[in-house]
Amino acid sequence: MTGDMSQADMDAWCTHIRRFAAYSKVYMKLSGGFSELGKERLATTSAEQLATRMKPWLNQIFDAFPVGRIMFGSDWPVCNVRGPATEKSWSVWRDVVSIALEQEGLDDDYSVEKIWSGTAKEAYKIRV
Repeated sequence: MTGDMSQADMDAWCTHIRRFAAYSKVYMKLSGGFSELGKERLATTSAEQLATRMKPWLNQIFDAFPVGRIMFGSDWPVCNVRGPATEKSWSVWRDVVSIALEQEGLDDDYSVEKIWSGTAKEAYKIRV
């Protein structure tokens, strides 16, 4: 997810995402975004700016995968190593995902619940 990604690389990445999405047992975890952004892209701790920078990739994910196969991934504690707010990066990542859901128009209870926890419960067969 670097700003330095060429169009050819982006096209290839999108093709692979669509191929993965074609398999009904493949899930997409929203995780690791900070480690993929270049250092210059992490100069801010603004979740809004980070979500906007990640939007081209997130759009592809939301276009390729149904909501029921997308889940939140905290990426903790790794996000604290490369994140924009050191030990507070987890909360920034949570906010980035929340903003991304809003940007995608996924504000209904079903979609929000699936992405934040429901999909993970299904994928990992967690019984609560």
